[in-house]
Amino acid sequence: MIKWCSYCQSYIGEAPPFEKMAITHGICASCLASGAERKGAASAGTVRLRDFFAAMRRAVRDGGIPEASEWIDRGVKAGLKPADMLIGVVQPALYEIGELWSKGGVTVSYEHRFSAFAEALAGLIYEKYPALRANRQNARPDILLTCADGNYHTLGIKFLEVMLLSKGYRTFTVLPGLPSRETADMALEMKCPAVGVSVSMTPQLEALRELSAELGAGSRKEAPRLIAGGMPIKEGVALPPELGVEACADITALEL
Repeated sequence: MIKWCSYCQSYIGEAPPFEKMAITHGICASCLASGAERKGAASAGTVRLRDFFAAMRRAVRDGGIPEASEWIDRGVKAGLKPADMLIGVVQPALYEIGELWSKGGVTVSYEHRFSAFAEALAGLIYEKYPALRANRQNARPDILLTCADGNYHTLGIKFLEVMLLSKGYRTFTVLPGLPSRETADMALEMKCPAVGVSVSMTPQLEALRELSAELGAGSRKEAPRLIAGGMPIKEGVALPPELGVEACADITALEL
């Protein structure tokens, strides 16, 4: 389930069941602190979000994929922030396409076209919101972002990058992922305080183990934080404490 704030239309995370990509509403910490709930402010914004999300789902099911630039403009008009648009709307649509494909509801060709649309949209975000580029590929990043060796599903990391940049963090992203030794060398050379790794399938946890050993995570005082996310993490896979890996099931809660 995708959680949205009913008052400011911000994406506020996911809730079980993770495979069900429907919108559910709540309230974010900022709106709760400001008393928005007592003021009864949930109104037109919720309707705009509902309509935008419904339009995206119709596009997915009908096979009509408009220009990525058009979708960004529509999202801006609906009052969505760039990271919220990617993580809270496009990501669920990608999951839905995967489900439709597995049941024969869409062709492989259509799945690939929508993935290409999502890639284009993620890239165009930086043109529509140039301020996000300031801290991107920074020589002294707060976090190095990459995929576990063998994970070629890069959209999740790209969406996370936008969210972290929106929060003012400095990032450096390496895609596709590198062998563990090379990733560790890069992180240590750049003196990254943290390394964020996307894992899409359980077998890739072995690459995470290798990276942990190369970084000295959990055993070396000056080692960077090693943070892992992805579907196995959301589903609660157990990470041995000795790995020194932080599990991040909800990227909205990630603080550096």
